[in-house]
Amino acid sequence: KQWYQRRVRGTDVDKKFCKMIKECFESASSLPPPRGIAHSAQSRAIYALDMMLKWNDDKTEMVPQLLEVNFNPDNQRACQYHPNFYNHCLKTLLCEDIDGIPVTEIS
Repeated sequence: KQWYQRRVRGTDVDKKFCKMIKECFESASSLPPPRGIAHSAQSRAIYALDMMLKWNDDKTEMVPQLLEVNFNPDNQRACQYHPNFYNHCLKTLLCEDIDGIPVTEIS
């Protein structure tokens, strides 16, 4: 069976992904450069995260897996599926305005 046929709730999976992303960037910024990402209130960046879902050992829960993180990724596919991708990114990153934009705030 596929994960969606096993009644795995999407919101639970989404929460796990958000937690994993937050922990990834907290860890990456926990050390000073060059070992970590420097803190700067003026810094803005776009990262791409390659992720997948994997069943836990007893096949009762989907666990997110982080495969790779890329700085300044090629967003051609994102623009094909979401024509306003860069408009939304720039409004979010530069104006800090997420009203009406399909963004999930990770806090």
